[in-house]
Amino acid sequence: EHFILDIDLDFYSTLNPFVDLYKDANLYAQLKELYTYQPIPEHLEVGEKIRLGEEYGEARQTMLQSLESIFTFLSQNESLDRYEGPGEEYLPKVSRIVESVGKHYPRADIDWIQVHNAGSTFDDSELPHHISSKQEMMALLSSTEKLLDYLAKSPTVITVARSSQDDYCPPFQVEEIQSSVLSLLQMKYPNVKIHFNYQEDEE
Repeated sequence: EHFILDIDLDFYSTLNPFVDLYKDANLYAQLKELYTYQPIPEHLEVGEKIRLGEEYGEARQTMLQSLESIFTFLSQNESLDRYEGPGEEYLPKVSRIVESVGKHYPRADIDWIQVHNAGSTFDDSELPHHISSKQEMMALLSSTEKLLDYLAKSPTVITVARSSQDDYCPPFQVEEIQSSVLSLLQMKYPNVKIHFNYQEDEE
């Protein structure tokens, strides 16, 4: 049987690229408060969970659309003073965000659409964020080697996602991680042919 082995480099070290967005304004914590919603309680019966899931999903979609409208308005205007549209109940919290970010960053440097995109990554949790130490990366590589041994058969194709353009794999670690992973693959599969497609895209 043929199979494809896919390896994501952000498995070995993971960066949430939004944690430090407008950090001086404590933006991340404010977005967490604004965008996070409560999960469905675990103790409920299946039918009730489904009903609440549909209800929460619709409410979540409405909230995101409203906040997108507000932040789109902000990207085109100096303030929210003349905003008339959906989500007016969110204006007090958004106004506090605008005030705190504006205190620390010039208006021309603020990307309000990016702020909304960052907030949209919250639901009942947040994006994973763990910058691995050298020892942790080596331990994860060892786990990968054990998995390859367990497979006991060479994959037909191996794909490696760098996750570097979106910074989910820390930029200051991605080359080291990639080099270690490729060395492991070459050791396990001596006939493997490596193609660096991302370099062709950059050109």
